[in-house]
Amino acid sequence: MSASSVENSVSQGQAPAAKTAHSPAIDPRLLTLSRDAAGRVAAADSPSTTIPESSSAPQATFPLAPADPLRLRGHVPVLDGLRGLAIGLVLLRHFTPLGDGQSFIGTLVKGIAKVGGFGVDLFFVLSGFLITGILLSSKDGPRYFRNFLARRAVRIFPLYYGVLIVVFVLLPLFHRASSPEFQTLQQRQGWLWVYGTNIFTSMSTDERSFSAGWVQMDHFWSLAVEEHFYLFWPLIVFLLPRRGLIAACIALVAIALATRLGYFLKQSDTMAFYTLTPCRADALAIGGLIAILARSPSASAFVKKLAAPLLLIAIAILAATWNADLQVFVLCGTLMALLMGALMILVLTRSPGHPLRLALDNPIMRTLGKYSYAIYVLHPFLQSVMNEHLSYQRLAGWTHSGVAGTFCFLAIGLAGSVALGWVSWHLYEKHFLKLKRFFEYQEKAPEQSRSTGILPV
Repeated sequence: MSASSVENSVSQGQAPAAKTAHSPAIDPRLLTLSRDAAGRVAAADSPSTTIPESSSAPQATFPLAPADPLRLRGHVPVLDGLRGLAIGLVLLRHFTPLGDGQSFIGTLVKGIAKVGGFGVDLFFVLSGFLITGILLSSKDGPRYFRNFLARRAVRIFPLYYGVLIVVFVLLPLFHRASSPEFQTLQQRQGWLWVYGTNIFTSMSTDERSFSAGWVQMDHFWSLAVEEHFYLFWPLIVFLLPRRGLIAACIALVAIALATRLGYFLKQSDTMAFYTLTPCRADALAIGGLIAILARSPSASAFVKKLAAPLLLIAIAILAATWNADLQVFVLCGTLMALLMGALMILVLTRSPGHPLRLALDNPIMRTLGKYSYAIYVLHPFLQSVMNEHLSYQRLAGWTHSGVAGTFCFLAIGLAGSVALGWVSWHLYEKHFLKLKRFFEYQEKAPEQSRSTGILPV
């Protein structure tokens, strides 16, 4: 993760005018979205509205259009729920024991868990969508690059580098680890400090290049992908007009497909096809493309109509080619990104009482989403400790049931991960967010903005 990661900031634009029978505008829920530092997403409600980032974070003011016909104001909980779904899928995958099930229920659970890794794809799509919205809304304001990068650093770096400091600086002061695995990890730590985990993994045949005992940091590859996106995407958004950005998003999808195809044809035995940034750029680009199209009435209406058919087509292709090598290594990433992008559009444009909204907009899913970054970073450490001291086999023996043991292990892992996320957020992460007041986003006033659609571009 992460993914996540994916994390949070403030994104803002003008809200659409009231929708009429003659207006092709998409549901405003796609349009005036804001992310705060706690993983919460907000939508604007009136001109010069002040949007709180969290109870402990500073506030940012943006000029907004007054209309919000669906009364979707302030915080948009369903996007917390989507983030909760993403981390929930990851946890399901990691805390479900490997192997084949011995019963129908066990086989079903393990089958569902196999798709859990696609939670990372949802994190990437969400990140591309929300980060692009932030950049488009603030690109005409002062200190565009400084504010964006500083706010990302304040949100992401404290926990990321805090973990590295504990593992590589503090831990050796009190306990000298003598295992060959940890000594190897210490030699490779430079890649972690510079967000190069995925680059090293792409050159190695070792799928666990950054693990040693209870120290588990192989999943940091996805955080590296996100960080690389934060570094190059602001420049692209700043330099290109709307049509150029659309072309850039399509090009990134093509590059990702071509790069993965190249590794497939080369028969590379590394993890490059899965972890290298160009190979995962399609999910980020698809999220960004949705954010760009949502700012045009005609394009956003087309995106809304396309979402449901696209979701079904992606599911059908994935199901039909599930075990094919070409799908696994080449097509899967793009198909999952399209599926997750379509799901995001459907969720955002459904009414509050719709079953899809209700499934995601509830306290459990919102809590998972709020603490998703810390949960993603820390849960493999818990998983490793549980595997050693509270294994699935031991729980199955105590309960005299493999299925019961599986559910117990999964439940303990989920509860423990959420507890770690809660502690990390309230005792550590949120206090760094006070620094965001020095890097407020400022958007150009409406009368100075060139507008060709619902929102300024």
